Amino acid sequence: MFKKHVIRTFKTQCLKLILVGLMIILSSFIYMVVGAAVNAIHEGAEPFLNRTNQEDFMIELTPYVTESELQQFSDSCLFDSIFLETIYETDQSCYDLIVQSRFNQINEALDGVSLETRQYKETHFTFNNERHKIRILKDASSINLSEIDEGRFPTEPNEIALTRNYVKNQGLTLGDEITILNQTYTIVGYVLFPDYNLPIIEHMLMFDSVFQTLGLLSSDAFNTFERPIHSYISGVFTEDNGDLDAQIIALKTEYAFLTTMILTENNVRSGAIYAELEGGQATGLFLSGFIALIGIFIITIMISKTIEKERGAIGVFKALGLKTSEMLKPYLVFIAIYTLVFLCIGFVLGYLVSPVFRDLYLEFYLLPSVEPAFSWTDFFIAILVPFVIIFSLGTYRLLKIMGEGSIQLLSPKIYIPKKVRFKHIRRIISKFNIRVRLQISLMLRQFSKVVTYTIAVFFAIFLIFLSLSMVDVFNLSINSYYDQTEFKSIGYCQDYQTCDASSHDKVIEMAANIRGNQVTVIGIELSNQTHPLFDQRSNDITNKLSEGIIISKSYQDMYGVKLGDMLNIQVADKHLEREVVAVSNILLGAYVFIQRDDLAENIFEDSNYFNALYSVDKLNDDDYPLVIHVEDILTQIGYTNDLMETMFFIMFIVAVLIAVIVIYLLTSISIEDQTYEISLFSVLGYTKKEITQILLSGYFKLNVVIFIIAIPYTILVNYLFKIIMIDLFDYYMPLTLKPLHILMAGGVSLAVFMVSSLHAKSKIEKRSLQESLKIYQL
Repeated sequence: MFKKHVIRTFKTQCLKLILVGLMIILSSFIYMVVGAAVNAIHEGAEPFLNRTNQEDFMIELTPYVTESELQQFSDSCLFDSIFLETIYETDQSCYDLIVQSRFNQINEALDGVSLETRQYKETHFTFNNERHKIRILKDASSINLSEIDEGRFPTEPNEIALTRNYVKNQGLTLGDEITILNQTYTIVGYVLFPDYNLPIIEHMLMFDSVFQTLGLLSSDAFNTFERPIHSYISGVFTEDNGDLDAQIIALKTEYAFLTTMILTENNVRSGAIYAELEGGQATGLFLSGFIALIGIFIITIMISKTIEKERGAIGVFKALGLKTSEMLKPYLVFIAIYTLVFLCIGFVLGYLVSPVFRDLYLEFYLLPSVEPAFSWTDFFIAILVPFVIIFSLGTYRLLKIMGEGSIQLLSPKIYIPKKVRFKHIRRIISKFNIRVRLQISLMLRQFSKVVTYTIAVFFAIFLIFLSLSMVDVFNLSINSYYDQTEFKSIGYCQDYQTCDASSHDKVIEMAANIRGNQVTVIGIELSNQTHPLFDQRSNDITNKLSEGIIISKSYQDMYGVKLGDMLNIQVADKHLEREVVAVSNILLGAYVFIQRDDLAENIFEDSNYFNALYSVDKLNDDDYPLVIHVEDILTQIGYTNDLMETMFFIMFIVAVLIAVIVIYLLTSISIEDQTYEISLFSVLGYTKKEITQILLSGYFKLNVVIFIIAIPYTILVNYLFKIIMIDLFDYYMPLTLKPLHILMAGGVSLAVFMVSSLHAKSKIEKRSLQESLKIYQL
């Protein structure tokens, strides 16, 4: 009989129990889906990176021949150009001599490391009427070993291995053919490179495998592939060699051909996976734990209130001789079954969906695929930990109530909480009108529910703000940059004298070293029509180049450069010092703009020099060694943007779901707990509408306060995240909370509150005075 009574009791709370169950499901689901997917990637990545001997660091080399090298190899080389890629095409033996000399000097200078020269070639090609890009890496012998995930290594001149993702996205498979530079290749394998587990070739935000791929040719085919070669040094630690950064800085003063050194953990294309795995596990654990904590608070409150309402019935059964253990058992069985069912549902759903989440990771990361496996550790954390906490709290509350005597339980109990006195803020509260003071007083009497409500709603609003901030990352960086420019194509020249620049803007694009950081320097003319520069107020500041250099806003934020600073631009062993006179509203990365003839004369000793053309027309690919079309970049970035927006949308939906459940449950429970107040207000002559405003407007005002506090908090988190990205990966991520984002989040928050509190409002309106006063009946 008592079992039936317990079942009927909880049936009256059916909807609330389901909503709390959804939070429990969401908690174990998030932990499992993220944990299992990340573990699967880790299980595939770690042995792969170990057996292929992934680099611990890379050393970038200047693409120019230094003055000392010109003198050193004057007898062996005929230098028609100072550019290494041009030397490679005209005299490959000279190129090999210079690169080997650089390698030997670095190898002799560094202790406790093993080094190998890493080389690659790249080109654009057309496939299915779309422009694609391929970076072909030369097969390594000791560091960054290539691995074939499926198929075999290419051995013939007409064979190639590509990344699995790219081949799949083109609707191809092993044995199909692809044409690159008028050469038809048969795809014989899916290749993996440990130093390119994220396919970043052009820009850090362009990591899709739809319009770009990595490739592997046979050694002979690589050597005959008619494109410029690029070289850098890969290295692994063989013993503790102290501060490698300090050694590199010291070497830079001695060897002008050294540009920079990047540790793998700070290199996005090879080291982001480590941060992703650690961050993914930490994020999954945090989200799961936070949602579980909110769910535990709410379910504990619900159990306490439900059992509190049954004091009289429990007292009757106790007076009839029913033992405490006999009454306790049905409640505990229900709590155990309820908690375990929802936790297991979330766990199983998470396990089943984890391969989808893993595949989402592997849409970007080029790593071996491993199926998610069951883990007792995951089971313990996702199910047993929250179960023990919920069961223990429920047991404690039951024992506390059932420990009272039957007379006490049968006596009507009106619980009026003690006033919470805040001496330091009493004066502030006293300045509010009577209704606001009343609302504050009523909320302070439900302190635990208000605290739970505040934490959960704050977290939900923060997630909404964060998802909206991230949506604009691509627009603020790449898209906004090309919105400010007028060129449609960039044509690159190896020899400027053979490039027809009659109807195009002459430009110099080059990498340089400024204050120990690698920077892209762009030399443009004051009269150029294709690349004007604007400040944050949209004023044209191009003419200020006549006074000095203009830096991008992202470069200023990344390295703390200020107006009036003197920057020393170092290219190999050439130096050029100029004053920063303006900041351009460009968030693409570390960019410095200077007059083209100034850069050409001081670095290349030829004021007519240029190496690129910006054109308002679409250039012909056959007229230049390399042509980049803006529309191709925007198409590629659009695909990546769509994928990222999908992830942000999921975050947005989770935040809204949490807010809806929490607001619905806690406002409903609060109304049920304030039966005494409702009856008192009714006796005093307040209308239902006035009672609703008093009881629910307090929560609305609290929502407004939470919303306002979440704004600076989100701005602070965005700022810290930008700093972390700069410190870890030397990358600027323009996370910005715009007024439009605040308005959108405000509208969503208002709608969520209105919809979620409708139930509580209806409960007040339907409650009669007689029903409210039942608690006084003896």
